[in-house]
Amino acid sequence: MPKLFSIDSPRSTRLAVWSLTESEEDLALSFSALDETQQNRWAQLKTPLQRSAFWSLRHLMLDLGLDPLSVYYAPSGRPMLHSGGWLSLSHTAKYTALAWNTEVAVGVDIEAQRPQIWRIAHKFSPPKVAPEEYSIEELTDLWCAKEALYKSADVPGISFLHGLEVVSWTQGVAQASGVIHSSKDLPCDLSFYRWEDQHLALAEHLM
Repeated sequence: MPKLFSIDSPRSTRLAVWSLTESEEDLALSFSALDETQQNRWAQLKTPLQRSAFWSLRHLMLDLGLDPLSVYYAPSGRPMLHSGGWLSLSHTAKYTALAWNTEVAVGVDIEAQRPQIWRIAHKFSPPKVAPEEYSIEELTDLWCAKEALYKSADVPGISFLHGLEVVSWTQGVAQASGVIHSSKDLPCDLSFYRWEDQHLALAEHLM
């Protein structure tokens, strides 16, 4: 089974990453049926990569003791489980990632390094720092962190530039802090994982 790794954070978040090496047909063999909600979700997936990610994420749910057939989606698009708790999902062309916590809001994002990130850097890099002063590695870290914060916030339309802040961060650190500026400021822990050309960030709200 190509699960890359799984950890339990100090805040009891279950985080797991899957390496996408099998075909979508092989990944689907473990699942005999989908309910109507998931059938509709499946029908929206247009590429083999999207469908492989769909199945691999359900394998990760099984591995963490979650019911993969209990997933449904809020109007905002956030994945949820009928059993409650906070679920967050992400994928690249090579990996999928899942974060799960029963008590606090979490968000996970995984990204591959791509030079194209410079084109959108002005939309999320700190206003006091020129985007071109960052390396691809730094920008990918920041983008992952802000995507993870965004998913944990579940506030549609929040500004990536001004509404989501990454603090106490320098390139290469494993831990940092984040703040979601919404109706009130919400502090978060940020954890970073890096391998090959992949970057992953996990955001966890502080209780």
